[in-house]
Amino acid sequence: MNNGQADVTYPIKVLQLTDCHLFKDDSGKLLGVDTFASLRDVIDFAGETKGTPDLVLLTGDLSQDETPESYKRLLELVRRIPARKYYLPGNHDKPALMAEVFAGEPGVIEPDRSLVVGRWQLILLNSTIPDEVGGHLDSDELSRLDKSLSDNPELFTMVCMHHHPLSVNSRWIDTIGVDNSDDLFAVLNRHANVRALLWGHVHQKYDGDRQGLILMATPSTCVQFKPNVAEFGVDAQAPGFRWIELAEDGTIRSAVHRLAKMPAGLDLASLGY
Repeated sequence: MNNGQADVTYPIKVLQLTDCHLFKDDSGKLLGVDTFASLRDVIDFAGETKGTPDLVLLTGDLSQDETPESYKRLLELVRRIPARKYYLPGNHDKPALMAEVFAGEPGVIEPDRSLVVGRWQLILLNSTIPDEVGGHLDSDELSRLDKSLSDNPELFTMVCMHHHPLSVNSRWIDTIGVDNSDDLFAVLNRHANVRALLWGHVHQKYDGDRQGLILMATPSTCVQFKPNVAEFGVDAQAPGFRWIELAEDGTIRSAVHRLAKMPAGLDLASLGY
């Protein structure tokens, strides 16, 4: 699919994959889980159940050990998807390193932070703080967001980032979301063309609404966090992906899809990751 208005078939189909936590080799495990195998299974499952997307969004924490090899392994897997792919860094990523690795294999994962497809605009925001777990949207990112929305008022818009901008009712993880979400919503509130806000980070499904703005978070492709708890807990739900369909009239259809079973080796008794 090309950016812009030409040759667009609606609905525009978007596959979100998030929080992959890949390691440099198979010896690396997250809470007992082979994250490479789990991501491979999720990608295959998405293709089998939903077909080929138009766009893929990789919304952060793509690596766990922050190595070049982990990002090369990601490239190996996402080549299986015949669609344009875009990414965001998460708090477990090294943005400069991932950009360098992806640039070494051009055309596999695109560097763009905003794109226009038909009547839709997607804006990708970097919410990471170097060497911090929580998130923040700096003034440059908020200004870029405001300008993109002002310059394209006729385009329906989905805004994407890694960290969550509001409470998901889990006290421990709510302390490490975006710390200036009021600034974000102040920008979004000025623009009637924003339809949805999408994120990762929380390793669980979230679907909500804020004054007509659709809010969405997506399970990890590997390990899930137990929802609605005060302290960290591992959830027995399976890995998954989110499938989003953007219609020509600005409406959105979206659903989370999960593998049939949780990944092998998962340590449900873990008290941290």
